[in-house]
Amino acid sequence: MPRTYPVNLLLDGRKCVVVGGGAVAARKARSLCDAGGRVLVVAPEIDDDLAAMERDGRLAIERRPFAAADLAGAFVAVAATDDPAVNRAAFAAARAAGVLVNVVDRPEMCDFFVPASIARGELQIAISTGGTGPGAAKMIRRDLESRLSDDYAALVEIVAACRDALFVKFPKNPARRHAAMQRVLALDLLALIRAGRGAEARAEALACI
Repeated sequence: MPRTYPVNLLLDGRKCVVVGGGAVAARKARSLCDAGGRVLVVAPEIDDDLAAMERDGRLAIERRPFAAADLAGAFVAVAATDDPAVNRAAFAAARAAGVLVNVVDRPEMCDFFVPASIARGELQIAISTGGTGPGAAKMIRRDLESRLSDDYAALVEIVAACRDALFVKFPKNPARRHAAMQRVLALDLLALIRAGRGAEARAEALACI
């Protein structure tokens, strides 16, 4: 399989279709909801977790077999049923409609793969094996999670504040923004944060600009 191109998709308010009503479909639907997607689940039978998300107003459910028309206006689709024929139909319909599609456990029927991920504030780290070894990706995620503290979230917040300030100070001068940001990044901000001196780290960073 060719090497994949890593991206982060902006799903906020976009239609995302999940075909399937079991536990795997529930996990996929939850992650799409968490990313702000407008999720539609289509399946004759629905998992309790999906039903609970419907009651909470997080997603919509159509309790019937999948139809190609369900993909109208969709941005991404996930097929997560235990029926290969339904998965193939969803894949074909998505391709025909130009909708990005992922068929669970079928790498050859995927336009994208969902990586194992770690989040610390606005920091996200994704671990992908290109769909070939999701179990290995989860093991690596567990290993990294044990080492990655919330200090990194504080670091990202400080650097983001500096970036915002630079765009205000030098709105039309990317060279000045770049030079100032390099001064910020040269500071040992993480050491200050880890020592409980986050306010000092922020002040030092902002002083660079």
